[in-house]
Amino acid sequence: MTARDMPRRTAITGLASAPLAARAQTGDPVADFYAGRTLRFQIGVATGGATDFVGRAVGNHLGRHIPGRPVVQIENVPGASSLAMTNNLYNRGARDGLMMGMSLNGVVIEPKLRLMQGAGGAIMFDPGKFNWIGTPSHLPHVVWVRDDAPARTFEDLRRMKILVGAISPASDSSILPRLMNATLGTKFEIIGGYVGVNQIFIASERGEVQGAVVGIANLTSSKPDWLRDRKARILLQFGTERSADLPDIPTALEVAQDEASREMLRVYATKFQVAFPIFMPPEVPRERVEAVRAAFLATMKDPRFLEDARRGGIDVDPLSGEDVAKAVRAIEQTPQDIVDRLRAALGA
Repeated sequence: MTARDMPRRTAITGLASAPLAARAQTGDPVADFYAGRTLRFQIGVATGGATDFVGRAVGNHLGRHIPGRPVVQIENVPGASSLAMTNNLYNRGARDGLMMGMSLNGVVIEPKLRLMQGAGGAIMFDPGKFNWIGTPSHLPHVVWVRDDAPARTFEDLRRMKILVGAISPASDSSILPRLMNATLGTKFEIIGGYVGVNQIFIASERGEVQGAVVGIANLTSSKPDWLRDRKARILLQFGTERSADLPDIPTALEVAQDEASREMLRVYATKFQVAFPIFMPPEVPRERVEAVRAAFLATMKDPRFLEDARRGGIDVDPLSGEDVAKAVRAIEQTPQDIVDRLRAALGA
């Protein structure tokens, strides 16, 4: 799907501002620049869904924390798994601080792995040149199995076949089991073709599959009783470190048995650490980038934002723009032989 396939929908949020002509000079050049102006915040997915919800929750409150209190105009620009918006923002986005975007998390690893190029996903940006603003949350994925599945621990997954449901070959529900089979010695048999995560849950209840790899939020929001009543158990999590909500569950990095496998898993797991990446184009004046970065972190503590996040089931656990930039640099520094092995393991 490209950006032309769906209409662009725009919602204007934030506080009304005085006309440009009526702006008072404050002596703060950043505030003077933003006062009375509109900041366009582009979200690289269609309306609806978790990414759109998170982007709107941030956009609805960000303007209050930017000096000058600009209006934040939210625009959905779907297409090519967020690559359409990301390419456009990088190459055509205003460099003055009045444009920013939020993409799907696969964008942070795509320039290195190029997993989507066979499906027409062109890369026309250098991630190291974006001005990264932050991410509101981590999004750990987990391996879960039914209570009657024979696997009780991760080590059992190395000894016995487990049927896991998946959506499409390009989805993490399929990619992660394949990656585990290649790097960790698991024996997952992937049953694909389900329309979505909820259909995988239904298939589990019917006995078609014994588990799956999904975002932890999908499990806790859709099937909270499964964990509470021990109808399902989590055996492994993906991320660069253990989630605070899953302190007793090992990460894939911890159970990897060699450094090459660990590095492959680390690269792919970065997308779960940087779950909802927010960025500005290159060449934006440094003082405006820093002001928006500070406003983002202030938004993460804003009671009104936190209430919206709570209602939407968002686990707010932000990373700063500097930390996101550091994660992106680490991906870019990955040795090519590791990248080649990872692409081969994923069938790229």
